[in-house]
Amino acid sequence: MMNKDEKSQKKLLFSLGTFSAKFFSYFFITIFTITTYSISANEPSPALSNYIRQALENNGELEAAFFEWRATLYDVKASDTLPDPKLSYGYFIQEVETRVGPQKQSLGISQMIPWLGKLRNRKTLAQRKSVIAEQNLYVLTANLVRKLKDAFYEYYFLESSIRITKENIALVDILERVAQREVQVGGSLADTIQAQIEINKLNDEMDALEKKKSGLIAKIYALMNLPQKPSLSLPGDLFQKLSKISKAVTEEDLQRKNPTLILLCNKTEKERANYNLVQQDRYPDVTVGMGWIDTGRAIAPTPDNGKDPVIAQISINVPIWTSTYSAREHAAKSRQSSARDILSQKTQEIFADYEDVIFKHEDAERRVSLYRDTLLPQSR
Repeated sequence: MMNKDEKSQKKLLFSLGTFSAKFFSYFFITIFTITTYSISANEPSPALSNYIRQALENNGELEAAFFEWRATLYDVKASDTLPDPKLSYGYFIQEVETRVGPQKQSLGISQMIPWLGKLRNRKTLAQRKSVIAEQNLYVLTANLVRKLKDAFYEYYFLESSIRITKENIALVDILERVAQREVQVGGSLADTIQAQIEINKLNDEMDALEKKKSGLIAKIYALMNLPQKPSLSLPGDLFQKLSKISKAVTEEDLQRKNPTLILLCNKTEKERANYNLVQQDRYPDVTVGMGWIDTGRAIAPTPDNGKDPVIAQISINVPIWTSTYSAREHAAKSRQSSARDILSQKTQEIFADYEDVIFKHEDAERRVSLYRDTLLPQSR
């Protein structure tokens, strides 16, 4: 039989154990981001660059953007060429009798020549579209790398959460057995029930984490466009090449370096080139050509008897529908203003996001220092 002091000491130990279970249950979840994790100590983990390479090689959206960019390169080559010449043929159903003989058939060829500067502006517009397609490829590449890294960081989070939750379940299970021993010697049943409730909560949390992990693995394989598998190894160098964040960055620096802002700048230039081209619709195009008429010999002998006439031709289209041209110019001007406004707004948003990233980075460094230098040593 236990005396009163032994029972009191045992109740005190159990109370401390129950408090420790609750404390470490939340404490370990909080500090998991600064712990070192590896799937297997014996097997080398694949490098993050290998996953990125597979994603860049296999991602369907990136491949589609590449072919779209390649198509615009061919459009540039064809943008400043003249339209095809026109060849015309006419047959006189009823021959026209002239002084030099009857006209039987005619043949002509003509070439349309755009007004000065139209071909140059057309090529400039095609070049801008090509630059936009190329920059869009860079933007998609950067977004794909970022999505893949974010997915692996979240995967690391889930793996660490699952590992810590398993440790918490094992810890609370020990305390639950201790509580059952306490009940056997006359203690309260409340502590046992409380431990069992905590175990059920942790098991439910474990199931949720496992399902979320399965969905995240499927997302990573989808980004790499590879057949899905039930498991995935974490990169061994996930936290080895963390980039430095510069704090002295201006909006002009972002416009020169941020892929999205570079893309929007190019779209603004494209709309400007389109406006210049639309303005030239008011100027006429010139068509030049030559014609030939097959003429038979006349019955009566005359000078130039049976001579085939050759005709030089020139025509100009008359742009008289000014309302149509004005509407096109206003539409092009509005698109140009829209592109400028989108660039300005996106610049402000990205600059604000950058400031937020700097704040979160500094806050994370502060919390890491707090746990590493103060809370963890005190807890130990």
